[in-house]
Amino acid sequence: MNKTILIGEFNSEKYWQEEGYAKLPEIPDKNSYNIIRSMDELLFPLAKSKDLLITRYKFNSFLKDYLEKIGFDFLCTNKNIETVETSKDNSIFKTIYDNLNLFSASLPCDVTNMELSPYSIIGYCKELAHSLNLQFNGCDYKTVKEVNSKVYSQKLSEALNLKYFGEVITSHEELKLLASNPRFNSGLLIKDPYGVSGKGNMLLNSNALVNRISKYLKSQEDKGLKTLFVVEPFLQKEIDFSCGFNISKGGKFTIISVQKMVNFNFSYLGSITADKDFIDYLYKENYFSTIENIANKLYDDGYFGDVCIDSMILVNGDIVPIIEINCRKSMGFINYYLDEYLKKYDLKGSLCSLNLGYKKDLTFEKLFEALDNEDLIFYPSSPTGLIPVSSNTLFINRDLDILPKEEKIYKGRFYMCIISSSTQGREEVLNEVRKILADLFVEVYN
Repeated sequence: MNKTILIGEFNSEKYWQEEGYAKLPEIPDKNSYNIIRSMDELLFPLAKSKDLLITRYKFNSFLKDYLEKIGFDFLCTNKNIETVETSKDNSIFKTIYDNLNLFSASLPCDVTNMELSPYSIIGYCKELAHSLNLQFNGCDYKTVKEVNSKVYSQKLSEALNLKYFGEVITSHEELKLLASNPRFNSGLLIKDPYGVSGKGNMLLNSNALVNRISKYLKSQEDKGLKTLFVVEPFLQKEIDFSCGFNISKGGKFTIISVQKMVNFNFSYLGSITADKDFIDYLYKENYFSTIENIANKLYDDGYFGDVCIDSMILVNGDIVPIIEINCRKSMGFINYYLDEYLKKYDLKGSLCSLNLGYKKDLTFEKLFEALDNEDLIFYPSSPTGLIPVSSNTLFINRDLDILPKEEKIYKGRFYMCIISSSTQGREEVLNEVRKILADLFVEVYN
């Protein structure tokens, strides 16, 4: 079997968006943008032995050594593909494609005939594969772009006669009209077709806010921009979960995992693999029959590959199968493969993250050693603890600062897989992590 090259762009939606459309108000967040661009390091659990992970910023060597000690066997590049001087806001695929000779010289192995496995299919995937003589079995980019739109999700929900689907609006007047519909009495969610994880989504829960956003959209329409949003009723949810599956090139449908999700203010905080009781409940409620119908429709419309469908259970017990369809890999996939690694120790983990603020002198090694000294770092001989799964996401905003300042607070995100046999145990580990961060004078924002 051929080896795989893993490359990820976690801000896929940015590259699927089209010009000429109105946007919701948003406060630009450069810190968050940089963090998302360095999340590709999280893909290492998907690598099999001697697969190659290519990341925008070089993989932390201290973290790599630890991961090798506990049994993760993958190759990675040891040079930055992009620096603060060369950054052009391009996707990682475009950046590599534009600097092919320089990139090829830094590869740790011969990649000829290896298979390209992207986190998601965006522009320049196919071109890069061709230029590097890689195999690429992904489907057509135009199809990927279409099926990832929330407009597609809504139309599919309607076609399958599912409950609780929303409406597609094409003008500010339609927004005001929907807001007066009794169906939206509890408020409405307005979503950009390619919004993601808290960005491009807004809860409008008052007439004043509806009028303000309507006016904001009208001002863009007056400048010639088109309006295209999905509007959904705000629902009282009990449980967020996702279903990850794969559709083969021949149309075979295979469920990979179901993940329960932890969200805050529409933003993803963590994943945990669902237990047997929850899976049995979903079977009983015919959830998986619906998912298979969705997969069949996706395939009929030309898509094959990885899919993650976000779903939820409401407080009244109803299952909403489609919140959105993500035709790509997902954080849930990463948590699933971490659990596959832990299975041989009869353990399960929970992938989560903490948003942190720290000063210039904090290093990954210092943080790791502080956690290790309190027996919080996972080793095969210990039944609980955590696996650090990121370094770049924590330190990227400082690393990109040309003149880092001693007293400046830098913002980053620390991803970890917390391992314990119970929810209470995971909470105890997380509380211990918070104490250690406080001892290191690191602020925790979530």
